Amino acid sequence: MVKQISEMSQMPIVASAEDVDALEAKGFDVESCDRAFEDLQKVERWRDYVCQIASVPNEKVQLKFEEKWGERPAVLCAMAELASSPWKRGGQS
Repeated sequence: MVKQISEMSQMPIVASAEDVDALEAKGFDVESCDRAFEDLQKVERWRDYVCQIASVPNEKVQLKFEEKWGERPAVLCAMAELASSPWKRGGQS
């Protein structure tokens, strides 16, 4: 899936089929993972990025991310972990 917020700003995410309707309601568009992510390493880099943000113990950071992208980083982190493997602090799975 992908969230487009401007002509120059978009964010691809990984999501399960069960999450598609809820994410579409939040402004995400369906896009195949093959198109959004070239390989599993890119999915893992996305997971590392969003899980790192989710681990920041600052509610303002969490809210700012959600306001911009339409979903909490912890939710996107969990989806990315399901698509790849559990995230380990420090960015290494």
